[in-house]
Amino acid sequence: FYYILRLLGQNISLFWVAIIYSTTIIISLIPISLSGLGVKEGAAYLMFSASGIDATVAFTAYLMFTIIGYCIAIIGILSAPKE
Repeated sequence: FYYILRLLGQNISLFWVAIIYSTTIIISLIPISLSGLGVKEGAAYLMFSASGIDATVAFTAYLMFTIIGYCIAIIGILSAPKE
């Protein structure tokens, strides 16, 4: 996630990315939506904008990170041995 933010031109320390990312994961455990989708992005939007990062870039980075995770999961499902 840190590298995605860096690729999008944001200058933030790895420490703050780790703190904000960990907090958003904890917030996503609140059972409001399917798999915490939307809750994580909203929390990241608020926390990154409060830390001085452009909120739209933070939201885009979080969405990209989520999509990459889903793509990796789909590849794993498709490559699983079939019985």
